[in-house]
Amino acid sequence: TPLYSSAASDVYKRQALLVLIILIALIILLMQRFKKITLVSYYLMIPYLLWCFYALILNLSLFILN
Repeated sequence: TPLYSSAASDVYKRQALLVLIILIALIILLMQRFKKITLVSYYLMIPYLLWCFYALILNLSLFILN
């Protein structure tokens, strides 16, 4: 998305961090709901959550270093 690829302004970097934080919170909420239905769907969401945490760490490190 343009939020992640644009390096023109700190505003975009902050927006990208905010989007990632909201996304991670929604994934955790979704996982809690999936756990009530079936554990397979709960476990299948773990790699996606880890990938989003990895993206958050990369984005935060770029924000701090720049």
